[in-house]
Amino acid sequence: MWKSAERKSSEMWMLSVGRKSGISLEDIDYVTQTIKIIKIYFCTMTDCRYWSKDLLTNFIEVYKANHCLWKIKSKEYTNKNLKTIAYDKLIDICKTVNPEANKDYVVKKIQSFRGSFRKEIKKVLESKRSGAGEDDV
Repeated sequence: MWKSAERKSSEMWMLSVGRKSGISLEDIDYVTQTIKIIKIYFCTMTDCRYWSKDLLTNFIEVYKANHCLWKIKSKEYTNKNLKTIAYDKLIDICKTVNPEANKDYVVKKIQSFRGSFRKEIKKVLESKRSGAGEDDV
């Protein structure tokens, strides 16, 4: 009920703004749809609260098992067929969270996870240099 009330109030606000500025209803509908798409994107791409620990672990294990995606010196790394099969496996895992997941979604997730991992490793290494305890990291 709260979401529908919020939606109605935002639609009423957009209509009042549209009337004052001369924006047509079609433009308002377009903006509304664009906002919905942006919300879906940010909720699924940047928010990992929807990922359970098991799902995340499974995703990482599948990624780690497919050397063709990350091991540059491997002969498999240049094999596009193997990469496609590996990405399809990861897409299937991601579709449990986001039914519209595709290769771009998976690639961005991998980049996000790798960036987070690098950031955490950097924290640990800096704490070792500074002599900070585990609680301070």
